[in-house]
Amino acid sequence: MTALYELVNTMYRYDVETGHLIRRYSMGGKFVGSVAGSIGSNGYIQVSVKGVLHRAHRLAWLLSTGRLPDGDIDHIDGDRSNNKLSNLRIVTRAENMQNQRKAKGNSRIGLLGVSANKGRWMARIKRNGVMRHIGTFDTPQQAHAAYIAEKRVFHPKGML
Repeated sequence: MTALYELVNTMYRYDVETGHLIRRYSMGGKFVGSVAGSIGSNGYIQVSVKGVLHRAHRLAWLLSTGRLPDGDIDHIDGDRSNNKLSNLRIVTRAENMQNQRKAKGNSRIGLLGVSANKGRWMARIKRNGVMRHIGTFDTPQQAHAAYIAEKRVFHPKGML
């Protein structure tokens, strides 16, 4: 076991049914048996270990398996605060990026996979690191529907 595992295991226990890290002793005004962590601005639960913040799902994986994951950890249901072991899986960075469900904040259109193109609407998807043109459509909704259809085929881990 790693030194981090030993340290985390002395501070917390992991409840696989609830996905919570539970305090083994009182610290910082929090009591034995209370749920550790708080939800950060990114939606992940974060937990302090000796003054260093860690994402709770990574610590849950560590406590469950005895090691940190080799890749990213994906929340299968898309809920970043659901750290039940049955909801966690190791994925590659590319697979984890497939989970994007909404257009980025700077998107003028607000639909994932859609951009304006000479008065029409273009749908594109990234596959194996290469941007792939799906088609050009009359409405942004048509382009988005085409994008979603492609996503279901080529990014199955990114779909609920």
